[in-house]
Amino acid sequence: MRTMTSAHAQNHFGEMLDVARREPVTITRRGRPVAVVVSIEDLRDLAAGRALDALTRYRQAADQDQREAISETDLLDLIANAH
Repeated sequence: MRTMTSAHAQNHFGEMLDVARREPVTITRRGRPVAVVVSIEDLRDLAAGRALDALTRYRQAADQDQREAISETDLLDLIANAH
């Protein structure tokens, strides 16, 4: 993961976007990380991974409680509409 200061990111915005297409970019301010810029593809992968983790946790809880688990499609719809 590459790191840039906020000033460098502002002054070289195009460069930051080019780098973010290849790898996440951590933006720092006063030496502390304040943001991460990722490609849209990486963001989709992250969101899909979280959705699958949530589905797995829900299904495990449902199995323990003998309730019917929510479908993956319904869970993804809930996550998509939560934002």
